[in-house]
Amino acid sequence: MMKHPTMTASFAASLLDFAAQKGADRSALLTAAGLTEADLAGKDARVPMRAYHALIRAAIEATQDGALILRHASETNLGHLSVVGLILNSSGPFRAAIRQLNRYSRLIADIDMLHAPDRFELRDERGQCWIVDHFPEPNTTPTAIEDTFSRFITEFRRADPERPFALEVEVTYPRPAHAAAYTEIWRAPVRFDAPRNAIHIAPHWLRADTEPEHD
Repeated sequence: MMKHPTMTASFAASLLDFAAQKGADRSALLTAAGLTEADLAGKDARVPMRAYHALIRAAIEATQDGALILRHASETNLGHLSVVGLILNSSGPFRAAIRQLNRYSRLIADIDMLHAPDRFELRDERGQCWIVDHFPEPNTTPTAIEDTFSRFITEFRRADPERPFALEVEVTYPRPAHAAAYTEIWRAPVRFDAPRNAIHIAPHWLRADTEPEHD
């Protein structure tokens, strides 16, 4: 396991701005996270993962909005926060997008995948296509799944607003108090306490040359 994982500071800066717009005290949030404005400056800046998680907790408490991360992820464009978003937008067919995401996701955050070769896996299960997220120990940081799945769903929704992306979603952690926001933002039924974290994708997003891998 990595001793001191980091992530791109642009995500922390964006969340800080978002929470401040919702009425949170900017200076208090920085203090709670052990960060300064200088830590967030520069396109290549990185911050400790623990500081980002502390910022998330402080922002949720300050805004009294348990769904804050769902809203932040759905209302911000990944391409404005990381080159990974730009890579995804130019990666072509869906399977290629997943492959590029696995290749470059460490630019966003250093995550030790433990027992999985890649974080995201595209699977065909009885004719249904699922994206499985192998994020380690997700129940300790449900906001990581909230952020990732919100970005997945809303980024593809922006690409084609007329076509649904997620048909159903599974998450491993218990139903939170803000569960209604999941359905509102993801526009799909959500199963909590599931055995995995995964999104069932509408079939029209797949192409003949991007069939998911079978069991």
